[in-house]
Amino acid sequence: SFQASARMYREQNISLVQGSIAMEVFYLMVMALFGFQILQQFNLSFPLPDVLIYVICLSAIFIFIQTKYLIYKILGFFSETSGDTREYLFNIQNFNRTLGLFLWPIVAAIAWLPHKNSWLFMIFGLLLTGLIYLFYLVRGARILLKKHYSIFYLFLYLCTLEILPLLLFLKVLQTS
Repeated sequence: SFQASARMYREQNISLVQGSIAMEVFYLMVMALFGFQILQQFNLSFPLPDVLIYVICLSAIFIFIQTKYLIYKILGFFSETSGDTREYLFNIQNFNRTLGLFLWPIVAAIAWLPHKNSWLFMIFGLLLTGLIYLFYLVRGARILLKKHYSIFYLFLYLCTLEILPLLLFLKVLQTS
């Protein structure tokens, strides 16, 4: 709910902050595990132990998210929209936490089902991740449209910070 999310953003109390930090760590761990499972599913082998590959996945996701948040905050500062940017980042974090909760049973099913049956769960996890990503793009557009931003700036903002990294990631996957 857009109204509930806006109220949560306005009322950020200490219990919400402590719980959100724990959920953010949970999200990072589940996403890294899902990424590790995708690497295994596509038989991408590295001359490293599995634990180290998981840690690399965890580090890559953490660095990507923190870099993205930093770029958002810098752009919000220079465009004098820091409050709106913080609200958008708060919504992204809420969607990430939700994704971590919904993705956990899928990751567990992939880990404990026979290898040949895990494709369905892998596809469902990827679709769920794409759906949550689409939801937070829509939420971001809704936040910016409520604040009466130009459609051009909204399009430029979303293409630069959301769609371009996704296209670059797909290009890297295609070449490897």
